[in-house]
Amino acid sequence: MKISAEHFFPGINPDEFARLWDDPEVFERVLRGIPGYKEREILEQTHDDDYMRRKIKYTIDRQIPRFARRLIKPHMLSWTEETVYNKKERVYRARFIPQYFSDQVGAGATIKLQEEGRGGTRRISEGTIQVKIPGLGRLAERFVVKTAEEIAEIEYRLTRKEVEEYIKNRGQG
Repeated sequence: MKISAEHFFPGINPDEFARLWDDPEVFERVLRGIPGYKEREILEQTHDDDYMRRKIKYTIDRQIPRFARRLIKPHMLSWTEETVYNKKERVYRARFIPQYFSDQVGAGATIKLQEEGRGGTRRISEGTIQVKIPGLGRLAERFVVKTAEEIAEIEYRLTRKEVEEYIKNRGQG
């Protein structure tokens, strides 16, 4: 099942946006505002001139939908994100690997940063979510997509606040 989102951040170019978005402290503040976020563990993060690579384990604490409660337990709500950001192309490519059911559940995303307007950034996200669990597949996919869309809008509002704060303080440090 496909998912997409598009968000605009005025006053910040894509390179500045990527640096801000990749800042672990900024990212943590944004995550803390997302309902159900429990914790993350940065397993790996490297930067060179061309790429940023990271591997992060996430754990969430959310209500499991009734249709999935017999199969999915609260301790199973964790996954690893593996992301590569190509700095020249301004493109993130990510895979999301669940700790449980990794053979039956998968997700991936491509996030493009484009310069727009007078120094603004348009973030275009496209992804797929696949659940191959008999009896749960399509229902689970729809639930995950709906939840991801809700979280994307919350994340956008929180990230936009971080961008506005960054712009306000730019040059004052």
